[in-house]
Amino acid sequence: MKAILGAGTDWEDDEEDLSGDEMLAKVLRSRGKQKNLSFYAFTATPKAKTLELFGHRGKSGKPEAFHTYSMRQAIEEGFIKDVLRNYTTYSTFYRLVKAVEDDPNVPKKKATKSLAKFMSLHPYNIAQKTEVIIEHFRQHIAHQLGGEAKAMVVCSSRLHAVRYMRAFQKYIKEHGYKEISPLVAFSGSVKDDESGQEEAFTEPQMNIDVVSGQPISEKQLPERFDSPDYNVL
Repeated sequence: MKAILGAGTDWEDDEEDLSGDEMLAKVLRSRGKQKNLSFYAFTATPKAKTLELFGHRGKSGKPEAFHTYSMRQAIEEGFIKDVLRNYTTYSTFYRLVKAVEDDPNVPKKKATKSLAKFMSLHPYNIAQKTEVIIEHFRQHIAHQLGGEAKAMVVCSSRLHAVRYMRAFQKYIKEHGYKEISPLVAFSGSVKDDESGQEEAFTEPQMNIDVVSGQPISEKQLPERFDSPDYNVL
């Protein structure tokens, strides 16, 4: 009751350190459960904690979602495309040369993950994949949808996104391709020690508008990518 009415100096002092969302949550807790209020959580990748909090106990006794709108159903109803219909895999072969004399013992799983990351970020590997992606887009995709087809390159990390963007820009410039213009999307800033650039990379810094020559802000990015000026993200 004290929280609801807002009476009491101590409570008011406490609220000075709370954000708006925290304030609302505190008021709701003070009121308790309401019969006319329901809370729903929507997620494409529910974690165990999310299911435990918002789900219900299924026949197996484990927490389950109340309802699942599957990818298959969304594809059948035309809301999303079936990206696996033309899915193609590429086998990657590489050889790593040991540069140290000693042979330290390291955890296999951790070492394998580190080596795979090193390989995936290697300039030669990125350059080879960049060529495949761009040439495939030029020859098989760009002419579709009345010449307005677009492509998205999904990267495994923000650093990968930065390096692929730079590789795309380099390859496009070297081959004089005027019909391909990429944009990159990632949050925050990314420091790449091997880039030769001291300051960190940001979206606006890497996305220079081909029309105005000015940096494209994160807010402007969706609209600019939707325009005919860009076709790869």
